[in-house]
Amino acid sequence: MRRLVVASTLEAGNLSLPEDHAHYLRDVLRASLGEVLLVTDGAGSHASGRIVRLDKQAVELELDPPLYEPRDHIRVTLIQAVGKRDKMESVIRQSAELGAARLVPVLTARTVAEGSHKVERWRAIADDALRVAGGFHPTQVE
Repeated sequence: MRRLVVASTLEAGNLSLPEDHAHYLRDVLRASLGEVLLVTDGAGSHASGRIVRLDKQAVELELDPPLYEPRDHIRVTLIQAVGKRDKMESVIRQSAELGAARLVPVLTARTVAEGSHKVERWRAIADDALRVAGGFHPTQVE
């Protein structure tokens, strides 16, 4: 079953997706009307949702009542020096897949980081890794 991480609180009923999620379902995954997805809010709640509207203007899901999956493991915070090129993206992806609760990138005296901080991109990578790994609790990237 395909998974989708949304920023809003899950409630039974209709959920209109933001444009980036709508584009992902419509144009990347080529989802079809009536397809069932597993939707999670990243806070432990998840629900089954069926696509009830799928066009160029909007994508809308009909959600079942959400279920809650409590976090019962140790909350790990990873403090990571920013690496060269795409090294940091790999660290974020793998730590999110393993279930790290928080990742704090730091600049050290020996850091050889290229370019500017990409915090928004890193958060998107962590959310994508959560979706792929099948978790319900996202890694917070600061």
